[in-house]
Amino acid sequence: MAKLGFTKQETIEVTFEKAWTIDSYLGYLYSTAFALSSSFGENREKFEADLRRSLLAVEPSGQFAEAISAAVSVA
Repeated sequence: MAKLGFTKQETIEVTFEKAWTIDSYLGYLYSTAFALSSSFGENREKFEADLRRSLLAVEPSGQFAEAISAAVSVA
């Protein structure tokens, strides 16, 4: 950015926590292009049951937290 004539530059980083439940994560997945609910066809219920079982084996409460970081460069 300095080469473009910007004399003041700063990068701001923010970290925050995103809380997930199994249902909110399924909703997120189904809202993406790579995991549309229609992509699963007749296997959707099997997928959901398998995901629930797998996630509950890791965290029986069904509550998950993800640390998310974002950075912005301003000039």
